[in-house]
Amino acid sequence: MLLTWMAYATLIGALITAAAYALDALALQYRVATRFVWLLALLGALAAPAIVGVRTRAPGTPSAPLLLPTPLELAQRLPKFPRLGGNIVF
Repeated sequence: MLLTWMAYATLIGALITAAAYALDALALQYRVATRFVWLLALLGALAAPAIVGVRTRAPGTPSAPLLLPTPLELAQRLPKFPRLGGNIVF
């Protein structure tokens, strides 16, 4: 579990660093201070894994990682509407 969390933290940190590097180059083009880009990147790289590491679970749930539902699962959760017959012409 700890190794998985460390790999997640490393991956998130790398992605945030890549985004900050791109925003840094963009900020330099427009002659804007880049320190805030890197400050937000540092805070995000520290906060994202920490939030995932300490999130609480309901009692009795397994300690599996949080998985986002697939688009198919989301579509199945949508309310069912009666199907209209024929084609709709605008």
